[in-house]
Amino acid sequence: RPAAEALRSRSVRWNEALICPSPIWPSQRRKGWFNRRGDQLWTNGGAFRSPPGGEEYPLDLDGYPDFGEGWMNEEGTRIDMAHRLIPKAPLRSALK
Repeated sequence: RPAAEALRSRSVRWNEALICPSPIWPSQRRKGWFNRRGDQLWTNGGAFRSPPGGEEYPLDLDGYPDFGEGWMNEEGTRIDMAHRLIPKAPLRSALK
């Protein structure tokens, strides 16, 4: 019975920073290097293609770096404007 008592006393705290799965399927993600505004990196020299007028800041690029900060690809790899890898932050557990 002590084990059952311990299970009843456990609880999970809600945390606003919980990571939610992406609503976009991996097969539907844009391929290549993009920023949040929708620009696509074209060359290693830094040339990029801007999005068509009126299509800036699409919802599917919401978690991407802002214009002038860097680029991110479909695998979640981020690079800065000098094309250096930006390390991922370590994952935090949702449970304490």
